[in-house]
This record gives sequence, structure tokens and C-alpha cells, in this order.
Amino acid sequence: MIMKQLTNEQFENFASKFTDKSFYQTPEYAFIMNKQKFDSIFLGLFDNDKIIAASIFLIEKRSNFKYAYAPKGFLIDYTDYELVKTFTNEVKKTLGKMDIIAVKLNPMVIRNKYDQNGEIIYTNPNYEQIFNMLKSNSYYHLGYNNEFE
Repeated sequence: MIMKQLTNEQFENFASKFTDKSFYQTPEYAFIMNKQKFDSIFLGLFDNDKIIAASIFLIEKRSNFKYAYAPKGFLIDYTDYELVKTFTNEVKKTLGKMDIIAVKLNPMVIRNKYDQNGEIIYTNPNYEQIFNMLKSNSYYHLGYNNEFE
């Protein structure tokens, strides 16, 4: 498997077939953020000639350090431990060559869904496995997003 920079078209084609996606993982969002002084890069992990995981990374320079942000996380199957591990390692290598010192993401992994009365109506059966897998790949948990989304 190899990590490559993607064109807008390659990224859009992959993202359009991905079921769990967000507006934040689109070239249009990257263009908006470019106007806010963020650079952006589209990276994809290839298995032969097929993209199997991808993400937009927004790059910000603060105090002579560069940071990257993958809004709403990667477009990846979070239940595939080996894929997440490989993608993470390739992201570190690729962005490290660009002098980026840290990557932040907030993946769209739902823990629970609630009704209007605050009662749980759905619990993700894979949540704990995904959460622990991300931690085992050196990601830090900085708290839950409890916003209305």
C-alpha cells in the first residue's frame, strides 16, 4: 500500500462512494478554508490502483510550527484495525516530510443517538473497539462533541 496526494477529482470520486461522509471532507470545504489562510492537501492510501482510505488535511502554521487537521476524521472503515494503523502510519510519514508536527481529527464515530427526551435510542456496537483502536494508534481523546449536529 502506498500513500499519494490526490487530485480534487480523485478525492471527489472516492468520497462520493463513501457512505459515512461529511461536507467537511469535500474539496469545496478545503477551498473555503484556503480563504481562511489554511493550506490543504488531499491524501489517499492506494492498494494497487484502488483508493481504500483518504482524507483532506487542512494545514495551519502557528508560531513557526505546522499543524494539520482532518475535519470530521478520515474517510476510512474505522472497524478495520490494520487499515487504520497503516493509514495512520502513512499519514505520519507523509505529513512529517512536510514538517507538520501534529494531526488533529474529530472522526464521525457516533457513540449514542438520543431522542428528544434524552433517552438513548441507538448505541454503536463498534464504538468501544474503535475508540480503543484509535488510542492504541497514538491518538489522544480530548473530549466528546456534545453539540447538536
